[in-house]
Formats: sequence, C-alpha cells, structure tokens
Amino acid sequence: MKRFLILSAFLAILPVFSAHAQKNRQKWDDQPQKYEVAIGWASMVDVYEFFDTMYSPYNSIDALYSEQSGPTYTIGGLSAEFGLNFRSWFTLAFNLSASGAWKETYDPLTSVTGRKSSAVVSVMPVARFTWVRKRNFQMYSSVGAGAFVSASADQVSANVALCFVPVGMRFGNKVFGFVETGGGAGCNMQGVRGGIGIKF
Repeated sequence: MKRFLILSAFLAILPVFSAHAQKNRQKWDDQPQKYEVAIGWASMVDVYEFFDTMYSPYNSIDALYSEQSGPTYTIGGLSAEFGLNFRSWFTLAFNLSASGAWKETYDPLTSVTGRKSSAVVSVMPVARFTWVRKRNFQMYSSVGAGAFVSASADQVSANVALCFVPVGMRFGNKVFGFVETGGGAGCNMQGVRGGIGIKF
C-alpha cells in the first residue's frame, strides 16, 4: 500500500515537472540571443602587500642592507569572454584574461634603483548558473578551471587556474553591464570585476 501511494504521488507530480521543463525549453527556443561576448576589468587586491605595510621591513641588520622595494602597482585584470547560452539558466563561456604588476626597487649598498615587473595570462572554460532571471536583471554564480602562465624577468611558470564567483549581477538585455565578486588561484580577479557585453 505504501509503495502504491508513493508511485501515485510520483505520477501525479510528473506532469508538473514535465510542463515546467517544456516551458523552459520553449523559452530557450524562442530566445534568439544564444551567444554573447563581454569584456571586463577586475581589481587585483594583494592581501600580502596589505600586511607588509603594517610592519617595518627592517627586522634585522641583514634586512637593513638588502634590496628594498616600494609598493606594488597593477593594471588590474583585463578579460575577454565568449559565451554559449545553452539554457536560460546555464551558460558555458571561454575566458581569456591578463594582468600585470610592477614595483620600484632600491639597493642601499650600491644606490642602484630599478624596477621589477611580472605578468599573468590565464585561459579557462567557465560554467555560469543564473538563479535570478528577469528580462533586464539577472543574478548568477560561476566556476572556472583552466591554466595560467606567469612571467617575470627571471622566471616563467605555468600552473592550474581556478576561479569562483559566488555572486554576480547583470543589468540590461541584448546589451548588458555586469558586476561580480570572486577570486581564486591563478585567477585574474581578486575582488570585484565589472564590464559590458552584447548578446546575439
């Protein structure tokens, strides 16, 4: 009897889920804007640089005469993205991003000044899940995994890149703006990213 009731309940709600899935499918079929491109700029907050400013670097005699460096400057994270809107709630995008940073150096023994710079380029597929879907406003989360290459004057390395966006918002329809917050390892966003895009 218990199994019969469970089966009856399942058969009763099955048409509801089927109708909901068909409704979402129709929305996708009726949506001509299946592709999108976007460009953005992201902040690159360096927590370690923040803590370095809280303490004196001269914590030993050796440190007093070793090479000193000033604050780190960055151009931020520049990104370009191409997306495929498979469903109204799911987009698979391909993201290419780059960032650069530099700082001035000084050697107290030789009185020589210089500059150290580095750059990071990453590429990754990104899965985006939209959980608030209005005509001119959306909210979403996304996760991406790929690879990044970092280069400086004396070193080049490559590693796995991971990027997670817990909350993002979009404004507009065919032409849109976006703002999102997140970060990760090898991710050219450590804080907030914003930009513009177009669907077609």
